[in-house]
Amino acid sequence: MNINKKLILIFVFIAFSKISYAQGELDFKELIHDFGNIEEGKEAKFEFAYKNSGNAPVIVSAAQPSCGCTIGEFTKDPVLPGKSGKVTAIYNTVNRPGSFYKTISVTNNGKLHSVLLTIKGTVVPKSQIPAVTVEQLKKSPILSLVALQHNYGQVEKSKTVSTEIKLKNSGKTALKINSVSSPCHCFAFTVSSPSIAPGDSASIEFKYTPRVIGERKEFVNVFSNDLNKPQVELQFQANVVESLTNPSMVKEEKIKAPF
Repeated sequence: MNINKKLILIFVFIAFSKISYAQGELDFKELIHDFGNIEEGKEAKFEFAYKNSGNAPVIVSAAQPSCGCTIGEFTKDPVLPGKSGKVTAIYNTVNRPGSFYKTISVTNNGKLHSVLLTIKGTVVPKSQIPAVTVEQLKKSPILSLVALQHNYGQVEKSKTVSTEIKLKNSGKTALKINSVSSPCHCFAFTVSSPSIAPGDSASIEFKYTPRVIGERKEFVNVFSNDLNKPQVELQFQANVVESLTNPSMVKEEKIKAPF
């Protein structure tokens, strides 16, 4: 074997070794979240943020909760090295008073193929929640939404579309949007301001990622610290289709044989 062939083999071996050791790694900011005491009926939601500290893309294939009362949502696109993703844990507190300790197993193709996340807390029964006084209601913030419904029109399945709905705080103390919940678990939201002062306006961006084809009517609940109406229901409509791109029609011309 001549020197050139040996050099080529060495180069191929080094390149293959680098490829074989290229691996992503989920680096979570925290693995356990304690909600503390939370009122029965309120949504317990927390986003576990992570960064890919490895040298290859990471793909999360599943976020499996330990029970049906917990939902694990996650970033489905490949997360490149140095980029971030999240796993969202949602615990349904309705009719579940008492302490809870739930886990979500995050399956991925990174260095650790399975990462265990934990949420815990205590759901305070409605019967133990102090009644709101008249004075507290008078001083409460008041959530006023410009619209309670929106039609996205025709939307492609699994593609995210968004809309903004304006709101105003008509009350006497600062307004805060605590969470947004939907039975379809196909919405994410962003509030333009974490705290809306009395008389000020803001907006909520609703990001909708449909997963079912057909005429859809989705209901979304917005939870805030408005003591008069802590939960407001919105309605969203969409015509979900498989694809918005029409396949190009290629016409083939028949070629006549010269004989």
